[in-house]
Amino acid sequence: MDYLKICDNMNTKVVDVKIKRLFNPTMVMQGILLIAVLVIGIMYIFNHKLENIFYGVLAANLLVLAYNNYKFFHKKYMNYLYIIFAIYLIISIIINIW
Repeated sequence: MDYLKICDNMNTKVVDVKIKRLFNPTMVMQGILLIAVLVIGIMYIFNHKLENIFYGVLAANLLVLAYNNYKFFHKKYMNYLYIIFAIYLIISIIINIW
């Protein structure tokens, strides 16, 4: 039997594969902010004057997390949690400076 005849007799389906980009600038930004949160968090343990900087970087990381979740992962209620906690951190920074 010929190979082409076998393929014609079978019900074959064509599947389109979408390849997602691995390099997204917001994902890279999220990774950089995560490393910054870890480094500043360790520094904050020894020097409590870095409190506002730590909270600011954490709030920025949460906002980027919310955007990435909205754009790529589509977990509905996590966006609200990220944004609410980021706004809380920003308000606490403003109150602490004032």
